Amino acid sequence: MEFQGFRAERDDDGRRLDRVLRRFLPNLPLSAVYRLIRRGLVRVNEKRALPEARIKEGDLLSIASGALDGSPLAEIPPKIASSIPSLIELARSDDLLFLSKPAGVPTHGPGSLADLVLAREGSGHSLSFAPGPLHRLDRDTTGVIAFSLSLQGAQWFTQAIRERRLDKRYLAVLGGSLETGAVWRDPCDDGKDMACEARPLARSRVYGIDATLALVRLITGRKRQIRLQAASRGMPLLGDVKHGSRFPGPYLLHAWRLSLPDDRPAGVPAEVVAPLPDRMREFIRENYGVDTLAHLDRGDLYWA
Repeated sequence: MEFQGFRAERDDDGRRLDRVLRRFLPNLPLSAVYRLIRRGLVRVNEKRALPEARIKEGDLLSIASGALDGSPLAEIPPKIASSIPSLIELARSDDLLFLSKPAGVPTHGPGSLADLVLAREGSGHSLSFAPGPLHRLDRDTTGVIAFSLSLQGAQWFTQAIRERRLDKRYLAVLGGSLETGAVWRDPCDDGKDMACEARPLARSRVYGIDATLALVRLITGRKRQIRLQAASRGMPLLGDVKHGSRFPGPYLLHAWRLSLPDDRPAGVPAEVVAPLPDRMREFIRENYGVDTLAHLDRGDLYWA
């Protein structure tokens, strides 16, 4: 019987054999994974091993060739791979990758940003780890999005989100007049709170109504939070038809700046900034003036 060998890397170290195989062969049910181990069709350093055996960096995993049909080594469809050059990379370290997400591309699912990153980065040399998005932006939301390139990076970023140590700032065009800065707090359907701070940057008349260019700082990070909270105050994002806007979309919401704490992984910058997409730049120039756009280009967060 032929076997194919794979070398365990840093992100596999300390993981149970059955869990490494479960990630490496995602199309196999767990019962089939255990059957492979029991029948000796998976070996560690040329020896049989128990499912609970801990893998060490440098171990050689030998897997019967016939079992590899379900591995994630399948070729990414050419249609997805052809979109890879359009990705704008903002920053990179050994552990984390920061991209500028374009409008119209989902974060997860078929044809998503996750697929594009996996096609470009591959799964590295790890058996049990593949790059993936660490948070979510809606399909038409643009701006900074973080991906893990290592298990250590994924764990650190997830913990930082849980402890609310990341500072996320968005630019949003609200369909209404936001007169002063305010903290918005609302309950979620699951009983948890959602909160953010919104500050007006500039106001104008668009489509015959007041429209505010606002800076929004997230305090919590719930699904569609900014869109929901703005709509609940009678100021849905201009063009956000799903949440009550009467004007054609898509809406303008941009994850502008992400600030990271001092204990961030080596090589990760203190702040990541996503340039404004062309459509948003043109909208701001036409409706709020070149001075407002100049403030944003210089990185000013607040001004009178």
